[in-house]
Amino acid sequence: MTKHNNPTKADRTASAPYNFIPLPDTPILAGEEEHGNDALFPHHQYTKERLDGYFEVILETKSPTYVRGMLPIDKFKEDDSSKPFNEKKKNHPDFFTNPYTKAPIIPGSSIRGMLRQLIEIITYSQLKRFSERQLVYRAVGDTTNFGEQYRERFTGENKGDSSVEWDYDYPSTNVRGGFLDFKNGKPVIIPAQVDQYGQSFIHVEYHDADRVIGGRGRWRQHNVWVKPTPIDPSNRGKRDDKTLILNLAITNQIKTRPDTQVQPTGLVAAVLIESGDMKGGEHPKHWHCAIYEKDNTKEPIEISEDMWEIYKADRDMTRGIKTRKLGLDGQTALFYLLNDRGELVYFGSTKMFRLPYKKKISDCIPKFNPVDVDFADALFGFVRANETFRGKTLPQQGNPERAYASRIAITDAVLEPDQRNVLHPVITPHILASPKPTSFQLYLNQPNPDDKSKLCHYDSDEATIRGFKMYWHQGNPPLQSLKGAPKPNDHKKTQYTQMRPVKSGVKFRFKVHFTQLTPIELGALAWALQPKTPDDQNMYCHKIGMGKPLGMGSVYLQPELYIQDQKKRYTTLFNNMDWSIGLEKGNVNTYIQAFEEEMLFQLYSENEVSHLYEIRRVAQLLAMMNFTDHPRKNDIETQTLDVFRQRRVLPDQGKLAKLSGEHIPEIEPE
Repeated sequence: MTKHNNPTKADRTASAPYNFIPLPDTPILAGEEEHGNDALFPHHQYTKERLDGYFEVILETKSPTYVRGMLPIDKFKEDDSSKPFNEKKKNHPDFFTNPYTKAPIIPGSSIRGMLRQLIEIITYSQLKRFSERQLVYRAVGDTTNFGEQYRERFTGENKGDSSVEWDYDYPSTNVRGGFLDFKNGKPVIIPAQVDQYGQSFIHVEYHDADRVIGGRGRWRQHNVWVKPTPIDPSNRGKRDDKTLILNLAITNQIKTRPDTQVQPTGLVAAVLIESGDMKGGEHPKHWHCAIYEKDNTKEPIEISEDMWEIYKADRDMTRGIKTRKLGLDGQTALFYLLNDRGELVYFGSTKMFRLPYKKKISDCIPKFNPVDVDFADALFGFVRANETFRGKTLPQQGNPERAYASRIAITDAVLEPDQRNVLHPVITPHILASPKPTSFQLYLNQPNPDDKSKLCHYDSDEATIRGFKMYWHQGNPPLQSLKGAPKPNDHKKTQYTQMRPVKSGVKFRFKVHFTQLTPIELGALAWALQPKTPDDQNMYCHKIGMGKPLGMGSVYLQPELYIQDQKKRYTTLFNNMDWSIGLEKGNVNTYIQAFEEEMLFQLYSENEVSHLYEIRRVAQLLAMMNFTDHPRKNDIETQTLDVFRQRRVLPDQGKLAKLSGEHIPEIEPE
């Protein structure tokens, strides 16, 4: 697996409120016979060598914490039915509550996900929960090797002397104009007509179009007449001290096209697409494009089901600005790209549209045997799907390799008694955008972080994801610092949401029930609840809920272990004057020690280390969980757009942890 290197140049170091715990090169599997651990222990059997019981856990919020409540049925019915569900719940700010008492609760499912990720990390388990989604990207102005690759797919290779001149077709002949249509319910592209010069669309200067279409808008379409012209080289001045030549067809003869108008001599019918005026910037836009009418004599180009699903998923993403959505509102004119074999690559609403990577996210994750069972699978259970097996035969129903029930159950975290006014007022925080895995400089391992011409992106041969994503703690940020209400006419106002978080210092209680765990498995669970560390001066917290990039969701867990003796429970009725249920307090250190010994035995041939925290990967995790000594805010704040465009690389925790006082050992298993 490609290893990540830290940037050594200050101007190549990115900042972000998150970082990644590396994936294991080789996962540790459960079920090693010599250690007495049957990975898929039968649920209907009992053995006294295994352990039953529960953890009683106090959860205390250390920063404002928010888990969104369910949308009430009456609100669901009241709201505009045309809105997607995610849009409906966005401005429903209530915390998750008990429907009967109306008291805030943290759902057990949220706690379960939080703990599972930690167990996956500390047990060197496989990363099996990932998206099969094919990412879509656009990199017109990107200055890295990634941008060069994107532009070459639209313009072809540079035809000029690369030392003094860039000479591109704009675009290449593989980019065509057409129209979206549906045949038998399936999407197809109807190619546009081709003029005498072999073009399916033509460029129109903004100022020539303004007088015809009545000013500038965004994502509008206009029926027009235009005069075809041959391709002509256009000198676009200097770019990086090189002359930029774009070869394109451009016309200055354009007229409106009323439905009843007779075709003017020398002009042809077209649909002009307004792509929006890019104001400011070093190199603003100059041209609209006008696509010639449909050529109904040509065979429609089928859009595969997979390609259409990729497009719809990308189309419906909220980006904070109005975007043109093909297939909606009658807006059907489009551009499409063919490969050298004449096959459809992709399509979009602009001339240089977003393209899907050739690879999926899953292609950048180490390939493991899908039937292998690691510790996380053995503890939390699993259901194998066809895509999990990646071409292999799915086991039959009833086979535990296909589905296995969890041996851990987690209750909801309920509010501790005698706490009043635990909720903040409703706030509108800064934009909480969804994760952007297309930011490959952050999400992928980068072997050459200081050289932007050698950055690894999703289509790179060596592309591998950085690992498990986690957010830094940021102390207890004041409520005022979280607020980011949109300003009037803010074009990003659809990206804001409302929430009513729980205050810091609020305590909840929940239980983690377990059944028939080995001492090693119980030790892993105990470590995940309260990490075993070399320094008791530091407080190691978990993260839960929304608002993590803003410092929200830091919680501290205090677990107490209770072991249940099943023999006593069912053979003894009374314990003095109480019912005998066979419960007694357990010593977590005993089980944590058994777990650590097992991990170190699997990772090292010699007794090189004594504790997990001496391993670099686990120390990186602890650095992310350290609430007491977290990095400075300016080292983990979200980058500005100008800085982001430089494709700076995210350092690992080593650099930031040392700044904050945490020691990251260098030792890793061979």
